[in-house]
Amino acid sequence: MAEAAFRAGNFDEVRRLCDQVLGIDPRSVSALALKGIALVRQDRPSEALELLRTANSLAPQAFEVWLWLGISQRLTGDPAGSVKSLARAGQLVPQNGAVWQQMGVSYLDARNPVKAVESLRRAAQLGRDDAENNHQLAIAFQLLGDGQQVLHHLRRATSLDPERFESWVTRGNACLEQALRDEAVECFGSAHALEPASARGHIQLARKLREQGDLDGARAALQASIELEPDSPDAHELASNLLQQLGRFDEAGASLDRAISLAPERGRLWFSRTVCRRATEEDRENMAQMEAMLKRPGVSIDDQRNLHYGLAKWYADLKEDRDAMKHYEAANKVMRQMQGRDKFDRKVHTREIDLKISTFTPEFFEADTTPSSDSDRPILIVGMIRSGTTLVEQILSCHPLVAAGGELGFWLERSRGGIGPMIDRSGKALSNMKETAQEYLQLLEGLGDGQPRTTDKMPHNYLYLGNVHMAFPRAKFVFCRRNPIDNCFSIYTTPYRAPLDFAHDKGKIAFCYREHLRLMDHWKAVLPEDVLLEVSYEELVANPEEGTRRLIEFCGLPWDEACLSPHANSRAVKTPSLWQVRQPVYTTSVEKWRRFEPWLGEFLSL
Repeated sequence: MAEAAFRAGNFDEVRRLCDQVLGIDPRSVSALALKGIALVRQDRPSEALELLRTANSLAPQAFEVWLWLGISQRLTGDPAGSVKSLARAGQLVPQNGAVWQQMGVSYLDARNPVKAVESLRRAAQLGRDDAENNHQLAIAFQLLGDGQQVLHHLRRATSLDPERFESWVTRGNACLEQALRDEAVECFGSAHALEPASARGHIQLARKLREQGDLDGARAALQASIELEPDSPDAHELASNLLQQLGRFDEAGASLDRAISLAPERGRLWFSRTVCRRATEEDRENMAQMEAMLKRPGVSIDDQRNLHYGLAKWYADLKEDRDAMKHYEAANKVMRQMQGRDKFDRKVHTREIDLKISTFTPEFFEADTTPSSDSDRPILIVGMIRSGTTLVEQILSCHPLVAAGGELGFWLERSRGGIGPMIDRSGKALSNMKETAQEYLQLLEGLGDGQPRTTDKMPHNYLYLGNVHMAFPRAKFVFCRRNPIDNCFSIYTTPYRAPLDFAHDKGKIAFCYREHLRLMDHWKAVLPEDVLLEVSYEELVANPEEGTRRLIEFCGLPWDEACLSPHANSRAVKTPSLWQVRQPVYTTSVEKWRRFEPWLGEFLSL
């Protein structure tokens, strides 16, 4: 009767009947296990543990008991114990896909994404290639920093189960991390369509509208969400993020305080508070609370990252550089841990740069006499990350004839092999050059409000300038160059949504900086002088008007005084330096590295 009640989903009845059995025979393994499983299904795993452990001691060869004991241990915060129990279940019945799926989730909780992938892939091979398994694989690859695999599994998850709200949301966020804005909009729209009247559905609508540039609509959707669920920390957090992007930091701080009061355990909320403004002595209490949170048992790796970056930022604000550097080092250690495995290969990177230099020669460009497009719309702002690309885009997008495109992943997404889109390894132009150019032009045209020029400030586009010049000979390239130690130190101390393959190790950062300069020196030698402009960050902030006039003239634009006030630009900004770009042009970041000289290591070789 208890088993029949279980199949019917009546778990209260299961427990009542199992209690009757146990009253007759307290050592009934079936009743102990069935009652324990029913408790797990009712989200009461702590109560299930004792029952399942007793059943396990009475029947150590019972596969199902080991399986549900492992699930209960994971749900009660013991992923290591869970893995051991599930491994025993896997020994007893190695062909059961559910065991390996549960083990994969437990490895995720234990922050071992490599083992998680192994287990989840085995589960898929054993018939568990379902939406849940693909969703968990996506999370594992997210921790490993493999964006392509993340999207592959999330796309499969939403294909297998289009009604799965969480997978649409996670896929949308993953698309944003890879600058796939259109796909992200579709994902958030699909999530909202599943729950158009719910509070969390309105949050996804807000995300969709924000990405489409409808900031008023996004705020209205958030307000609707908050009216439905006033105590939703997610809604208040998103409201804060939106207000920060608009430069309204006082209002953002109020929304963030509300979110923290509702979810004080979320490390990312505390981090967001640190980037809203500079720290003062009044923040000592908050800093002490953040330090205490880091010492909690079982603090998640994501919370560790956010708390370390936040504390580092505030200690630096207070000029307590030793403590700031301690937390920067800890944050990067966490990021390397999240990355899971070292995917960056110096030899491969050098070969890629060598291949571009040997392919895109003056003779190569002379032989290519048929441009794919004669449009002068694109203005690409390139360089190392943290080199001043956001400031340059802020200046240019103040001009009434220029729309800001932000960081577009177009050329990265279409890169193939070591050279890039439209060119094969032999240096031969591919047949889809004009089609690719037209796709890019349509993307840029859709980002503005009728302006004839559009910026693309993806820093990594420096890898593809040869390709872009072939497609758009009239496009302009602005190369942002910054003091190498300041640039590399900024890369190391800046938090990113996901681990970057080189950005969390000083030696790799210094190596990449040198290789990037080597390629940029090549582009300066082979591209026409009127196509590529080098902008020194230090010179631009020291003499903003002279640098701005030079920039505007290079782009072939008439002078406009608004370009001298980039901090007043009302567009929404998406950059790690949300607060900084809203300040008048300042020089305090110039030679900032000298404060941290004792801890810079390989950076000093630059």
